[in-house]
Amino acid sequence: MPENKNNRYRIKSPYCTHTIPSSLLPLLRPPTYCPICTIKRDISEVEEVQLEFRIRGGIFSSKALYEKSHVLGLRHKEFKKRWVSGKVALMNRVMEFKDLLDAGVAEGSDVLREAVAAFEKERNRLARVLVVPRKSDIEKLAASSVVEERRAEQYGAATPPKSIIRKTSQFAASSDVRAEFKSNSKISAAAKDWKSRPGNPMLEDSSLSPFDSSSSAVSAPRSKRLRFSPTISHSPEKLNYVHTHFALPPSTPLSTEATHHTPSLHPTREDPRKRTKRKFKRNGKEYQPGTWKSEDGYEKVNTSRFRVRWDHAEKEWAEGEEMRLLEVKLKEISRASVALWWVRGVLVYGGIQEMQAGMEKVEERAEQLAF
Repeated sequence: MPENKNNRYRIKSPYCTHTIPSSLLPLLRPPTYCPICTIKRDISEVEEVQLEFRIRGGIFSSKALYEKSHVLGLRHKEFKKRWVSGKVALMNRVMEFKDLLDAGVAEGSDVLREAVAAFEKERNRLARVLVVPRKSDIEKLAASSVVEERRAEQYGAATPPKSIIRKTSQFAASSDVRAEFKSNSKISAAAKDWKSRPGNPMLEDSSLSPFDSSSSAVSAPRSKRLRFSPTISHSPEKLNYVHTHFALPPSTPLSTEATHHTPSLHPTREDPRKRTKRKFKRNGKEYQPGTWKSEDGYEKVNTSRFRVRWDHAEKEWAEGEEMRLLEVKLKEISRASVALWWVRGVLVYGGIQEMQAGMEKVEERAEQLAF
């Protein structure tokens, strides 16, 4: 909850130090944040995206990376989306604050004016579209990269060997200082007296030369840079163990017997049943027919079109559809031709023959009646 102080509220945030009047809070869009900090956050969001485009060499160069790598293309889309959404959110917020100022807000106008002034100060720079990086941008990037490299070399220097550390340690005392320390009777007596006191178990086995250069207790600060070895090293077996203190009861011993798996459907690499690549080639000497061997002369049609261009695949699909429709039409035409042949050859011709036979019978009957 906000913190009330003399009718002015302060948003509880570790970075915000501005106070907002209580009458201004209901006028702001939820969630309620400090107007000044909100504007600065939106400005930093747009500046961050502009920096990413500047590193990529401009918008066109960033877009061209999509042809080289799909991942880089997705990053370009992400940056473009963030750029648009950030600028839209920034402009909406500025327009909201300006509307409140035009409406004549009694309290909190100083906060709104400061927020709008922060935007007006960076307005021209935020509206810049980085198409091609300018010379000044390239020089800034080069200078920043040089500074980062020097800083990395300074903080990531390799740790010298122990022999060099012992010789060059700042805690190693010279022989003159050690001789002076031993020749001073007061210091030596005080050290012996301190060692002989009861209640100092940590000093019982210590020597009187605390700054001995041969001691390995003092070491230089270790490097924070990660270094990778060009060779591969395997950890010993004694380091590869399973801690079962919480997983199993203390009395449960670990099994030392080997685990045997049943033969899998697909043989492993070491299995003698596994067919190597050269055994799949039909015209090879070591060809062995498998379970799913095709019959001789069987033609396998490639319907996946995995290596065919998209326009060629669409053309092949269109040609196949035309051939299918033509086949259907030919079947219909053949059926119609057979039906027409049957009508003409069977019905019509058969009817004519029956008519001629009837006429002959009528004529014979008429001749018989005439006689």
